[in-house]
Amino acid sequence: MGVLETIVLVIHIITCLILIAVVLLQSGKSAGLSGSIAGGAETFFGKNKGRTMDKKLATLTKVFAIVFLVTSITFSYLLIKEDNSQPADDGAGVESVDDNAAGAQTEAPSGDAAADTDAPDEADAPAEDQAAE
Repeated sequence: MGVLETIVLVIHIITCLILIAVVLLQSGKSAGLSGSIAGGAETFFGKNKGRTMDKKLATLTKVFAIVFLVTSITFSYLLIKEDNSQPADDGAGVESVDDNAAGAQTEAPSGDAAADTDAPDEADAPAEDQAAE
């Protein structure tokens, strides 16, 4: 993975974490009991204070959602571009396996086949020994 992919990935992960935090900090539209408590606090501390905080969080959510979307598309594009730029595997790995298999067949026989080829020589040897006597 190149430097550009790493930078986009780091920005993407940070954006994901911030987006999760901003969404969790937002109050729901129908807050129920907690909304009634917060509503009482809003009238006491100031009517628009809660709305401005929700508006800021909504704006941050939109901004980080757009950044998330852009980094997702960019990272996907970079990975696809990297996959297409790599040379294709023209079966080089398969040829080396076939070469090894062919090499194994052309090597000298081992095991029982070697014993069978030596057997007639041993049988001939005693006959030669008898002839020499």
